[in-house]
Amino acid sequence: PIRINSIHRPKYRMFHISNHPDGCYLMANNMLARKDELFLNIQQKGSSTLFDEHPDYSQSIENKWHPIDTIKETVQSFVRRYSYQVPIEEFYAEFFSECGLICEIILLREILTEMSHNGELEILRIPHQTMYGKPTAFWTTSKNNQIFIKSLLH
Repeated sequence: PIRINSIHRPKYRMFHISNHPDGCYLMANNMLARKDELFLNIQQKGSSTLFDEHPDYSQSIENKWHPIDTIKETVQSFVRRYSYQVPIEEFYAEFFSECGLICEIILLREILTEMSHNGELEILRIPHQTMYGKPTAFWTTSKNNQIFIKSLLH
């Protein structure tokens, strides 16, 4: 649902139908990129407020605020399903389809990185190293880059 204010009825509902995870990932990415424009230009009539940023909360596409700790718990429980390597775009598609657009993709990546550092998750990138011998750090799949995640918690 797309709503201008979280207490109002939806202005309209968007349905995205695709048989490929990349379609869901691209649509989620596009909607998340445009949500700030929706809230600032339409809801607030172009005026920003003093309290737009909340470091402990994330604003969803439905204009609801979710505590980051709750989002972390949601991601951790969701990741546990994957005891096998899953492509990152497939993970994003399943996560956003089930949980909704509750956070920005960059926050989701930060949580996954933190889980990797804590030994809860394995992030496998192919290639593993740059041509200079440094570990790769990309987050999107392309012709020459692949990224998978796998839960280390069962």
